[in-house]
Amino acid sequence: GVPPKNDMKRRIQNMKIRGKVELQVIAKKEEPSKDGTKMYKRLGVMTNDFEVGMLRCNEDIYKSVEAGKKYVFVTCFNDQYDSFSLESAVIFGK
Repeated sequence: GVPPKNDMKRRIQNMKIRGKVELQVIAKKEEPSKDGTKMYKRLGVMTNDFEVGMLRCNEDIYKSVEAGKKYVFVTCFNDQYDSFSLESAVIFGK
C-alpha cells in the first residue's frame, strides 16, 4: 500500500540529488569553523556562462584541483542539511 504521510515526508526530507557540471576553479580557500576545531574547504568556481561562486568540498578534492583548470565535478544537494557540495572531480577532457 501507500506509506503513511509522515513516513513519506521523512523519506523525501533525506533526499540527495546528484549531477555533473563542468567548472573552472579560480580560487581555493580554507576557513576555520566557528569553534575553531575544523577547517572548511571551499573552491571559487566559474561556470561556462561566467557565473562565479564558492562551493564547499572535501579535503581530497581541495588537494587534487588547481586554480585556473577546468574539471567535471559530481555535485550533491542534500535536502536534510539544505546543502550543496562537490563530491568528486575529474580534470576536464580526460
